[in-house]
Amino acid sequence: PATAYDQLKTFAAQYPDDLQLQLALAKVQMRLPPDHDRLIAQLKTFHQFAVQNRDFAADPDLLSMQDIFANELKQLDALADALAEAKNGPAGTRNQIASLEAQKATLERRRVGEANADALAQTANLFGRVITGHPVINTGLFFSSEQDKEQAIAAMQARIDNAQQSMSQPQGSIDDAQRRYDDFVKHVPWGQD
Repeated sequence: PATAYDQLKTFAAQYPDDLQLQLALAKVQMRLPPDHDRLIAQLKTFHQFAVQNRDFAADPDLLSMQDIFANELKQLDALADALAEAKNGPAGTRNQIASLEAQKATLERRRVGEANADALAQTANLFGRVITGHPVINTGLFFSSEQDKEQAIAAMQARIDNAQQSMSQPQGSIDDAQRRYDDFVKHVPWGQD
């Protein structure tokens, strides 16, 4: 069976120009859990009334409800943004960890020793200078000692560990943002008549 709210919604849809009917519907809707699309639709309706009739634009009930709905929408949007931001944090951290692990793998593959101490590298660099004007094997791609290599790998691992540690912290902020969003949606934050 249709509820009183459903009947009121039907009447309000049949008589869209009846301000009192629309305000009665809005009062009932103020007791419903906040919903982004419904709030936007309601604010558009209020705006149409204000445009259609100057008396409506000055109606204290209309102005008061417009403020309440706009405030509710603003709070709902802010909570939704906070939730989205909290959820995006771990994705960014995961990307950062993947990048650091790729850099670590590159360090692990890098050889020890001067490139120019290698006969093949000397020949390649000689031809490189003649043809291109600069050496073709970059000595920066070589560690000067095994210890340098180990230190660079350890430093990169420390950065990976730090990033992984920070991964556990955003879950708390996601849970907090979700809880605040759910609480707001469940409880209409103003007094009722």
